[in-house]
Amino acid sequence: MSQQPPDKRSNGGLNPLTILKDAIRVVPSMKYALAVMGLVAVVAIVSLWRVRYDVAIIGAIVILGLMVPVLVFAKLTRIAPKYFLGPARALMWGFVTLTIVTGACLFTAAAFRQPTGLYELMFANSAVRVPAPKPAPDLPPPEFVAQFIYRTNMLERTEFSTEPGRFPADKLDEFLTLSRLAYGIADKTNRAFQVDLTVKNVSREAVMLDLNERFFAMADDKGRNAELLYYCCAAKGNLLAAGEVRTVQLFFRDAGWHGKGVSSSAIYVRVQGLLPVVSASWKAPTLATAN
Repeated sequence: MSQQPPDKRSNGGLNPLTILKDAIRVVPSMKYALAVMGLVAVVAIVSLWRVRYDVAIIGAIVILGLMVPVLVFAKLTRIAPKYFLGPARALMWGFVTLTIVTGACLFTAAAFRQPTGLYELMFANSAVRVPAPKPAPDLPPPEFVAQFIYRTNMLERTEFSTEPGRFPADKLDEFLTLSRLAYGIADKTNRAFQVDLTVKNVSREAVMLDLNERFFAMADDKGRNAELLYYCCAAKGNLLAAGEVRTVQLFFRDAGWHGKGVSSSAIYVRVQGLLPVVSASWKAPTLATAN
């Protein structure tokens, strides 16, 4: 026996859109439900594109506002001029006036910083800024009493990676050196390590310095980092003449690297991104004691 072909209508019997179309055919007023579904679809699209809802709302309002002049000019081409001539003229001259005023305000804001609100809105995050106040002077270093000073033969440079081309290759070793590492008491309360690094301009021309604490760290062979207590001295845009030397001084709080029960065997002074030095590190033993 031959089987009857399946009813095509039954395949979509549970399709919500098919059900809605059938309902509209029976009850025409149900067509408004289709419009509601369209609005829900718009919300779904906004959510899918990850557009912030406040941006979507403001953008919708702006679009609706711009649709008004479009409607006016569109109607002007279809309806007798006597009905739309007045509003079209008013709208045209309004937009012309608004364009002229906006251009004038942009010019005066850029040239004379007036009006102030527009100037701040335009240039708050740009390079054209009101000069910032001078930063406060660097704080004096802590009062430090050294209890142990590492000898030169106790310090081992384990890494020194440099960027080629900016300085003479045969003198790059002199650009950054660890000149002092000491352990002691800072400000009578903090057990700390003093780290002195020397930066020397080994080129024949002056170089611009960008020095701050983000380049420097101290850690042990277990991956434990020390807290930075003091840094001196920040330099942003300062010139370092050929052959001139600058000392960077840091104090790190002792992270359990001195005394009894020290679990780490080595500590590292690390420098990252102080170009032309890409990365550098010096290794020193911890200070374990018997009592």
